[in-house]
Amino acid sequence: MKIGIRFRLIVSLFTLMLSTLWLTSVVLIKDADEKLNEYRQTQASFQAKTLAEGSIDALISEDFELLERWVASSLPTDDYAYAALVRPNGQVLTHTNIMKIGEIIQTSDKPVSNHFYKNTYLARPVLEIIYSSTLGNKHIANAHVAYYLDVSYEQEEKTTQRLIGIMLASSLLLMLGVYVITGRIVKPIRRLSDDISNFTLEKGIRFSPVIYNREDEIGALAKSFDKLSYRLMRSYYDLKVSHDDAIDAKELAEYASEAKSDFIANISHELRTPMHSILGFSDLGKMKAESPEKVIMYFEMIRQSGTRLLDLINDLLDTSKLGASEYKINRTENDLLSLVDKCRREMNFLLIEKNLNVRLLSEKQVVACFDSVAISRVINNLMSNAIKYCNTASEIVIEVCIENQFEENDEANEMLHFKIKDEGAGIPEKELLTIFDNFIQSSATKDGAGGTGLGLTICKRIIEAHHGKIWAENITSPAGAVFHFTIPFSN
Repeated sequence: MKIGIRFRLIVSLFTLMLSTLWLTSVVLIKDADEKLNEYRQTQASFQAKTLAEGSIDALISEDFELLERWVASSLPTDDYAYAALVRPNGQVLTHTNIMKIGEIIQTSDKPVSNHFYKNTYLARPVLEIIYSSTLGNKHIANAHVAYYLDVSYEQEEKTTQRLIGIMLASSLLLMLGVYVITGRIVKPIRRLSDDISNFTLEKGIRFSPVIYNREDEIGALAKSFDKLSYRLMRSYYDLKVSHDDAIDAKELAEYASEAKSDFIANISHELRTPMHSILGFSDLGKMKAESPEKVIMYFEMIRQSGTRLLDLINDLLDTSKLGASEYKINRTENDLLSLVDKCRREMNFLLIEKNLNVRLLSEKQVVACFDSVAISRVINNLMSNAIKYCNTASEIVIEVCIENQFEENDEANEMLHFKIKDEGAGIPEKELLTIFDNFIQSSATKDGAGGTGLGLTICKRIIEAHHGKIWAENITSPAGAVFHFTIPFSN
């Protein structure tokens, strides 16, 4: 049996070699034809260039007898179809076929060199080469040289057919011999192939005992495939895990890179705007102040810009401190409604500017234990965002309540619940969680309203420092967004 398998492999390899020889012969013939065409094209290009450059004097002097000699000398062999000199407008000045003189043919109205395209001439395929005759920047004429493409086709076709016939007959004889010799060993090989074709990455290969227990090359091959399938399964699972990790890392890196780019763009704008105002109004205060009232107005504007710049720097510093766990919470008893009312009064100018109404839904007094400065900052940020993205002449609703929150051990904790609702564009669902990350702004609100993407990050870290929770959601009637936060009612 082993000798039969070896003999089959030898005959099969010989058949493969013979087939390869046949294909190689065809490829060589084709390659020779391509090289012949390349040589003829190069020769024709040389003739066209020589005709274009050598006939310039005759073209200028309109010596048509000399032009005819130039054209006639451009056809060195019989496989050339024609040569011609043509004006840029397509009129034939001279042609090896005198019947064509004066006709309008296809040419180039702009100077070209070695421009070629396929055409037909006297019902035969030709390749036409065009070179332009120029004097300085003046386009005088185009030299056309064409040669037949079908000169060597007939001989190459006969040679190819003869080779194909010989190779086909030899291949058929060898295939018949291989079929007879390998008849006895085809069945176990087919069985082995069927077993291998049922391979899956989850189950591997399950060989039939008749194949797996053989003592010849087929049995050894089955055992090798079995080991290979096991290694392939292991590699597949390892690769799958690595691939998932790589995708997660890539998405995280892209997300961080995008956030960094947005932050750099926003912070540049946010730093420059108040700084330009400070410098501009300082100059106005020095140069154009005509009365104490104007001086006061200019310096008030300087103060506002400086305050804005200071707030931005404080945001950056607070973000750094909160991230490094340096931010200290000072819990005292405070009235949350008083803080809300104070923030509303501070933003009254912005509310009037957009014709917004603020409605407060709450009990008369909500006294709880929290850091009043930190929570004021959270309320200010949330109210500022609501005003910024709320539609003009709409309403902002603020609700404060106390509710019970149950832990896993069924123990109820009293929580202070604050929520603010606006009537704006809302937030895309996939961004409801990410808007609290560093430097992130919602894609639905990137409208030039400003901001660095740090406000909600600071809010989240302040609330988490109070052992609370902050989140956002969308509403549909009326459309808008709602921001919530909860903190423990007592210390």
